[in-house]
Amino acid sequence: MTYKTRERKKGIDLIVSTDLFGKDKEHTLSDKVKKNPHLLNNTRNNLFYAIGADAELYYQKNSISWQGADNILSSQVACLNHLFLMRHNKNAVLNLLKTVSDDPDNFVEVMDIPEAYDPGKIQFEAVGGKINLLGEKRKSRGSFCTSIDALIYAQHRNKKRYLVPIEWKYVESYDEKGKFDEVKRDSVTGEVKRNRYGRTTGEERRKRYYSLVEECPYLKTDITMYYSNYEPFYQLMRQTLWVWQTIRNKVAGFEADDYLHIHVIPEENHELLNKQYSFSQKNMEQTWRECLDHSGNCKYKIVSPKKLMSTQTQGTEEEKRLMEYLERRYW
Repeated sequence: MTYKTRERKKGIDLIVSTDLFGKDKEHTLSDKVKKNPHLLNNTRNNLFYAIGADAELYYQKNSISWQGADNILSSQVACLNHLFLMRHNKNAVLNLLKTVSDDPDNFVEVMDIPEAYDPGKIQFEAVGGKINLLGEKRKSRGSFCTSIDALIYAQHRNKKRYLVPIEWKYVESYDEKGKFDEVKRDSVTGEVKRNRYGRTTGEERRKRYYSLVEECPYLKTDITMYYSNYEPFYQLMRQTLWVWQTIRNKVAGFEADDYLHIHVIPEENHELLNKQYSFSQKNMEQTWRECLDHSGNCKYKIVSPKKLMSTQTQGTEEEKRLMEYLERRYW
């Protein structure tokens, strides 16, 4: 049984037998939910009770797309459930950074990140303001462009300012379908779709990202171009380019000197962590580290959700209840 299958079964059992998802089990089941019992009738029930209203308002006011808000296996929802409650708590965010820093005392401050509505110490689905850093077709937070699941803006004790992009995974795993090989066809005629420059979807991606890969000081050019044809390396490549371009262009409100790239993955997700890729003969972490130069390797960390939250205090009733919720639902 795969990790995704186990988590789906566990989640469905929790819906039916506990109040972890509110009263969703008591609602009249729609045809959608009858066929897909891992989907909820009320998306609010997918969020920890203390963040539901605030998170929905944050997404609405900041024009962020929800992806799978009704799906109990959503990694976007998992990210919010773990991090949203602490987004205005400086000490909580600093404690979070202790779990991924080489020295727990490295980061001494976290700053608010510019936001149209309710700025805090963590920004969700960050795109770096209005500048199109990667030449992507659209700039919509949460969809159609490179978005960072969660972003922290921190001050290091060496006086440098760091961007800390966090990519959150839950039950994801990937095949070896080439992103740069992708060709879309017309559903009626079967003809290959091309943009106004005559390029296919895959060709457009090569044109957009390869020139940046050649310039990026943190990526090895040839091997990155090869491996990033496949997920999750395609995504990791774009995020590395995004943070490098944000720093390089001194984007207002995100001015930084360096970065630390955090990849949150449950230890039990062996289908993602331990998959041996045919093109590298290595697992996910080893494959991606081959793409990074020496300095880039130091800037990439993998951590489990439970480990990431291990330094959090439980001084308030809400903090205690959150940790109990995360333990029951995710850990």
